[in-house]
Amino acid sequence: MIPRRLTVLHLVANRWWTGSADPVLRLVQALRARGHRALLGLAGGDRFEAKARASGVEPVEGLSLDVKSGPLAIAADARRLRALVSREKVDVVHAHHSHDHWLGWWGRGEAALVRSFHNERAVRRRWPDTSLYRRSDALLAVSRRIEERLLEAGTPRARVHRIDGVVDVARFASDQMQHMRLESKVILPAAREHLTTEDWAEIDRAFAENGDPRFSADNDEGFRQLFARILNLAPDMIVGAGRRG
Repeated sequence: MIPRRLTVLHLVANRWWTGSADPVLRLVQALRARGHRALLGLAGGDRFEAKARASGVEPVEGLSLDVKSGPLAIAADARRLRALVSREKVDVVHAHHSHDHWLGWWGRGEAALVRSFHNERAVRRRWPDTSLYRRSDALLAVSRRIEERLLEAGTPRARVHRIDGVVDVARFASDQMQHMRLESKVILPAAREHLTTEDWAEIDRAFAENGDPRFSADNDEGFRQLFARILNLAPDMIVGAGRRG
């Protein structure tokens, strides 16, 4: 039996090419590739909109999704959303931030309401947000901790679905190779040409004195050993430094 073709409207109160932007755009593209009708509503006027258009995804018109809007503007956006959902016969309104989650609840009409939580801080455990979570049809958590916070907020277990985040290794390997080519063909030749012996010595001292701020000095050696093991296990094209003993 062939699944029914759905019309899914993604709402993203985000105009920047950061955070939820890339995952949502890829989700829209994936749904379309599977034969569904996926629409994208976003806060326009910046890189997210430009990236979406460049990838062949035209954002829906008429929605502001401006988190700094006043009450009257938000109410008008909710009315426009309700009209859009009705006109386009939307089956699922999929929100990705608190602002568009509330907007989706007000304007979804007969459509199902789904919310994805992209980070732990997005889960709010106080009223009225907890009420909104209970009134949504499904809440998607991309990690165990997000799932736990949603349950701690009183969300019914049946409405919380954990879909662990993954890494697109092929994509990031390609990006890493491009970065390495830029370094080897442009940056390093320029550095060799213009930097003096004293400059290189100063750079060496800076690297020696400034470790990774995420780790304490006590853990540094352990992570060095782990990294050496990764270099031995990973393909050269990914790590870009050859194998080490």
